[in-house]
Amino acid sequence: MYQEERIYKILQLLKEQKTLSNQDIMESLQVSRDTARRDIIRLVEEGGAIRTHGGIALPVIADEIQEYRVRFGMNPEEKAAIADAALPFVKEEQLCFFDVSTTVFHLCRLLSAPLLCYTNSLDNLTVLMERGIDVHLIGGKVNVKNRFVYGGEALAMLEKLHFDIAFLGAAAIHEDGFYVADQEDAIIKNIVAKRSEKVFVLAGQEKNRKRGRYQTLSFSDVNYLITSGEMPPQVREPMQKAGIQIIGG
Repeated sequence: MYQEERIYKILQLLKEQKTLSNQDIMESLQVSRDTARRDIIRLVEEGGAIRTHGGIALPVIADEIQEYRVRFGMNPEEKAAIADAALPFVKEEQLCFFDVSTTVFHLCRLLSAPLLCYTNSLDNLTVLMERGIDVHLIGGKVNVKNRFVYGGEALAMLEKLHFDIAFLGAAAIHEDGFYVADQEDAIIKNIVAKRSEKVFVLAGQEKNRKRGRYQTLSFSDVNYLITSGEMPPQVREPMQKAGIQIIGG
């Protein structure tokens, strides 16, 4: 079982039980103490859990990232401009991934065949089908609120694919990487980035002022950031040091 699959299972157990001991994780996943410890360290580092005596618990989060339907109507002109800037990078016959993001959705509305696309977004799926594009939906469980597919089936499917290019969204940009609102979304993005030749993040400049829950990508995982304005030095400088090409900022 891949670590991403274990993280997903641990997260589901946390949502049900609120707290987990090291022994709970070992018994539920049938893993060693060292493996449980590594998974706990990763969950805590990415913001998915907090340490407790002998285990982990769900973090208390004050800031809620607005759900997909609300976010969809925000800053449409900015998102359209970012999509326009991203479009020239999509080439015919590429194997592409488009993830759940209202900005990535704007890009999907501009695409035309022939392309072979994968997505875990229900909204991307609809618009890509309408445009006559060969599209595959990653299988798994549906997050109804934010309209994306995730889970063990999705991870297993992604592990058998290698993309020419991936377009990913972000809920927030911190000094150490890109963040999202859902741990399940973070896991999907992380897997896709590892299995893509080129990784683009599409995100407006206001994302550097927001605080995300879960780190999904470090700057070294990303090749390009397409944005709508200047990034502050504390974000721009580590991005450029990691080799990210910033377009539009």
